Amino acid sequence: MNDMTCVRCQVTVSPQLIDFLPDGAVCRSCLIKAESDPVAIERGERALLRSIGGRQLTVGGFMLAIGIAVLALGAAGSSSIMLLPTGLLIGGVFEIVRGINNLSR
Repeated sequence: MNDMTCVRCQVTVSPQLIDFLPDGAVCRSCLIKAESDPVAIERGERALLRSIGGRQLTVGGFMLAIGIAVLALGAAGSSSIMLLPTGLLIGGVFEIVRGINNLSR
C-alpha cells in the first residue's frame, strides 16, 4: 500500500488518514491543529464568504439579464404582465449588492 505525505508537516501516513484540501493532502493531526486555530477559522470564513459572494454576483447578473429580456419582450408586445420582470430586476440588484458586500469582507 502506498503511503502519502502531508503537505504541512511532511509526515508520511496511510491514505486513510489523509484529507484532500485545496492546498494539498493534509493529515488528521494538522487538520485538528488548524481547526483549533482562530486565525485559520477566520481565514476559512472569509474564503467561504468570497465564494458565496461570487455566486451571488453570478445569480444577480443572470436575474438582471432575464428580467431585462422579459421586460423588453413584454414592452414590445404591449403586454400588461410586468410583475415577473420587475421582481427579477429588484431581486437581481439585491443579489448583486449582497455579493459585492460579501466579496468586500
